[in-house]
Amino acid sequence: DRLDAAGPLAPAIGWALCAWGSLLLGEPVAHVSPYDALTLARAVPVFFIHGALDQEIPLEHTLRLYKRKVDLEAPNVASALYVHEGRHCNGMRVAPEEYARQVNGFLDRVLGR
Repeated sequence: DRLDAAGPLAPAIGWALCAWGSLLLGEPVAHVSPYDALTLARAVPVFFIHGALDQEIPLEHTLRLYKRKVDLEAPNVASALYVHEGRHCNGMRVAPEEYARQVNGFLDRVLGR
């Protein structure tokens, strides 16, 4: 039930999270502004993960979303991991131990373990 640093299930986990988000928001995740979605899902725990070297989505985007979540009086359900050597979607490969430690810690905290 914990994230394995090897990560062969990462694509399935990503798909499941998108499907869950679509159910929660009532429409496909792709149709919702991430910034606005944080308002709709105020009490939902969010763990932001971003590679500092990502050339597809600027790090500032995630920093702005994280700040928005905290500003919505939800600092207890917002966490972030910035993978210093990470690029787009490769944080688990670049820093597997730190990635697993942070994600597992987040899950333990929000699930009350």
